Amino acid sequence: MVLLYAAGAWINPDFFGSTDALSALLRDAARYGVMAVGMTFVIVAKELDMSVGSNFGLVAVTFGMLYDPSRLDLPIGWAIFGGVVAGLLFGSVNALLVARLRVPAFITTLSMLFMVAGWCWA
Repeated sequence: MVLLYAAGAWINPDFFGSTDALSALLRDAARYGVMAVGMTFVIVAKELDMSVGSNFGLVAVTFGMLYDPSRLDLPIGWAIFGGVVAGLLFGSVNALLVARLRVPAFITTLSMLFMVAGWCWA
């Protein structure tokens, strides 16, 4: 990532030479860094979670629907809370199916990926 940024700064110093570009890059990469930390624990446990992207989308869509003035128009604090609750519920269903009901993680998370992706696009 550092090499790509350096190449961009060499090719287009007007854009990549500013602190705004570096700030935007770090801000955009932070969400994937947080997901990568969680996935590290999953991989260390010798499991596989295919539904991380759908969970991310579910939280974003839920927040958007709660915060949108033409939908529910909730204050930002409640919209964030609703998005977090949606993500926690989604993760809890995965955890219940894998840990308690012993459904293989690959099957569970792949199924949840398609179910939640379908809901987000509906």
